[in-house]
Amino acid sequence: MKRVLMLLLAAASFGVNLGCAKEKNGSAQSPAPPAAPFPAAPRGTDPGGGNGSYSGSEVPLMVESRARLAEFFFQEPVNSPQNIRVGMDVAVEGNGYGGEIWIKFEDNGAVREAVLGTYHPWYSGVSDAGQNQWFQHNSQTVFKGYFQDEYGAVIVVIDNTLNQGDGAPSEFIGGTVYFQNFQKTVWQNPLQGPARMCWQIERGPYDCRANLVAGAPSQWSPSGLYPVEASPDWDTPYKRLGSFYNMLRSGSFH
Repeated sequence: MKRVLMLLLAAASFGVNLGCAKEKNGSAQSPAPPAAPFPAAPRGTDPGGGNGSYSGSEVPLMVESRARLAEFFFQEPVNSPQNIRVGMDVAVEGNGYGGEIWIKFEDNGAVREAVLGTYHPWYSGVSDAGQNQWFQHNSQTVFKGYFQDEYGAVIVVIDNTLNQGDGAPSEFIGGTVYFQNFQKTVWQNPLQGPARMCWQIERGPYDCRANLVAGAPSQWSPSGLYPVEASPDWDTPYKRLGSFYNMLRSGSFH
């Protein structure tokens, strides 16, 4: 009798184990959860962003359209934007200029603001300003700078300066802001890795390089001032957000 009882218990135990194994097989086929959460707050509403007070210079930004402004703010509704402005505050960092750029506007009594920088949006201590430099282009001194947040990147091109006639750098500068949102969805891509800024990445949804020389992992090319080309494996080029004038150079560059 004891032997029969032991055999029944063993069979019951074996049946339970089979059931558990079958259940595990079923769960392994279900969709995997996202590797990391996509930012819940729309661009410009994250309380961790800028505090609205900077030491840089700020001027009006003449945007291409309300739709383009809404696209930059990650397709969030833009109803009646007023007082649209752009500011920049950078300083010498290594062999380039590091810091941040901000874009903000008022809409129905609320202030929307996006702050993008040369530092990683998720990992402190990771930054790069090597691409942000003044250089000669067609006999003109120009500036090109990359900045990013968790949603995408902007490139600032300064190619409009007021000639003072004394050989000194112009105190008032103007240019254009271009943007590119990351092609990212919560189910397809993890957060940006901790090792590089987006302009240092050569593959995937966080590759924000522009004007590449064919076959070379570089942001520079002879005609690479304006970011109108996409990188080889990226089918979404930068878009022109707007232009600005009369920004105080001494207030923006330190």
